[in-house]
Amino acid sequence: MPSAVLAQDEPAAEAAAATEPAGEEPAATAEAEDGKTKQPTIKEACKLPDLGNVAWIDRMHLAVYRSVCGSAFWFDSFFGEEDAYRQRDATFGRAGLAPHWSEHDGFELKGRLKAKINLPRLEKRFNAFFGNYEKEEFETDRSPTFGGLPPVFEQTTDQDWLVGLGYSPLRGKRRRIDIDAGVKLSFPLDPFVRLRSQRFHFFSEVSLLRFRQTVFWRGELGFGTTSHLDLERVLGKSRHLRWSNIGTIAQATDGIDWESRLTLYHYLGGSRAFAYELTIKGGTDAPVAVETYGFETIYRQSMFRDWFFLELRGGLAWPRYEPGELRQPSFGLGFGFELIFGNRP
Repeated sequence: MPSAVLAQDEPAAEAAAATEPAGEEPAATAEAEDGKTKQPTIKEACKLPDLGNVAWIDRMHLAVYRSVCGSAFWFDSFFGEEDAYRQRDATFGRAGLAPHWSEHDGFELKGRLKAKINLPRLEKRFNAFFGNYEKEEFETDRSPTFGGLPPVFEQTTDQDWLVGLGYSPLRGKRRRIDIDAGVKLSFPLDPFVRLRSQRFHFFSEVSLLRFRQTVFWRGELGFGTTSHLDLERVLGKSRHLRWSNIGTIAQATDGIDWESRLTLYHYLGGSRAFAYELTIKGGTDAPVAVETYGFETIYRQSMFRDWFFLELRGGLAWPRYEPGELRQPSFGLGFGFELIFGNRP
């Protein structure tokens, strides 16, 4: 799957390349000839365990696991989702502008800016970050459906500018721990801290489970936790299916805020892809148990340069935010432009 983001071969092709003897895998980050830190390729990001001196047929069988990992990594990166964003260990950022319209909320214009700056002299485990996020998005670890540009069917909320430092004490092949601390740039200043642990588990050659648990604290919210559970399956060379489930509970809120979404990614070749998504979300003790449900189609491709992207969106949702509100279908359309800067994988 070559792409403007990763510039890699298809995940299956990378899986085949994984049959090289153990011990010859390059490091997750390497020094280029010009002294700059290179980003991990799909092969490096989806490392196999040390296979030792096993038979070539066993090595080939295990190498297929890289197919599902590489596929998930590619679509995460191409659509700008938060999983891929936070797994990068080098300076990287995205900036975008997205006008969109829906029958329920009318016309809106939103922009996004997110950046992470690696601090290589501090054991390459520290980074600084800044950006604008939807209210409580960062500390609760609940990003929108796609992290690059705002989705059409998201209720309008205030955006917060924040700055902070991150530390990764554990960066294993199938497990990672990140600690982030920072402050929201508003008055009065509102500090926050979060700890995030992520694990991977392969069910078969084409099935993957990703689990992420986040514990956070912020002055206004108190303590809280967010659980993410993603089930993924590769459907041939060009399709990838993901079922994501998210739940958040905090001291300052009642019940559990939950969301479930089913996404089918379709790679079209070059730097073009579709995503088709069904979403439902709500809260266990909210005034309206099911806040909204609907479906959306997203088309994304690079244009002019490999770092400049066009995104088109359209969908239909049935929102209801207040008990007395009548649930009616709401059609939405949107488009956006995004540029990527820094060291990309």
